Amino acid sequence: MLLLVSCAQGPDIWVPREVDFTPPRLVSCERDTSQSVVLSFDKPVDQLVVEPPKGEVSFTTTDQRVFLLSLSVQPEPGAEWVLRVHAADPLGNSSVFLVAIYGTNPRLPRVRLNELNIQGSTTKPDYIELLVQSDGNLAGLVVAMGAPAQGEAFYTFPSVEVKTGDYLILHTKPQGIAQEKDETKHKRESGGLLSSPTAWDFWWRGGKGLSGTTGMVVLLDNPRGKALDAVIYTNRTSTSDDRYGGWGSKAMKDKAYWLHTLKIWEASGEETLVPEDAVHSGYVTSTRTLNRKNTGLGKNAWFTGATGTASPGSVNTTQVHVP
Repeated sequence: MLLLVSCAQGPDIWVPREVDFTPPRLVSCERDTSQSVVLSFDKPVDQLVVEPPKGEVSFTTTDQRVFLLSLSVQPEPGAEWVLRVHAADPLGNSSVFLVAIYGTNPRLPRVRLNELNIQGSTTKPDYIELLVQSDGNLAGLVVAMGAPAQGEAFYTFPSVEVKTGDYLILHTKPQGIAQEKDETKHKRESGGLLSSPTAWDFWWRGGKGLSGTTGMVVLLDNPRGKALDAVIYTNRTSTSDDRYGGWGSKAMKDKAYWLHTLKIWEASGEETLVPEDAVHSGYVTSTRTLNRKNTGLGKNAWFTGATGTASPGSVNTTQVHVP
């Protein structure tokens, strides 16, 4: 039997045009100084349910758009947690989000980038040296090659008590041998190329080293947290190519834009960084490293050391390479 169904003429179905059928959209997820989680939505949220891996969540809000979440249990510093967030507006439009947060460290010391070996050799592999400027614990401190949220590689330091004046060496291209041990208790626990008996040695497992001519290193308090320090370097200029502002690739141009938004590196323009804003890397070799000479946040705070003056784990040279 074949049934033919048609719609007979009748009154139109009226739907008010001002009715909003779009669900709430999560605009941002941030941490504040009290270790709370701040969720911001693009519209008022009438119902909010947040499910953490452990413990319970309470929250407060003033305008139904920004919610301050308090966690009864905090993730360990540097540890990743995924929160399941269900949000609904007053009309019942709802959406579900999975939000990643990281444990924060209230005792994180002040640390600065101090020396980079970007042109390592077989016997003198790449490393990043950092200088500790206040007492504290390293747990959760992050060194990244760009924005971790955009998929850039990053390293998270383990829990280690450090003192003002300590040096940290992050070996970014390890051999993968048993002697390469992260030093968490004593500075003489590790072997391996360029390990130091007077510095804390750490090994980036599976690390491929640093970019040899154009790249950046950023220090953050957690993978999605606040940027604390940075350095960007290149041997290129604004006229090196036409498409990417001289940076050589879209990926590097995007990194420069991201670093500009962090406002922790001096720029000559208002829109983004240009290659001339970076530390010049054209004279670096395995025995000529990039050295920090002061606490400034720009290319003038760095220089290429003279040949043979690489100093992982100790005071930087003051001898400048003269081409």
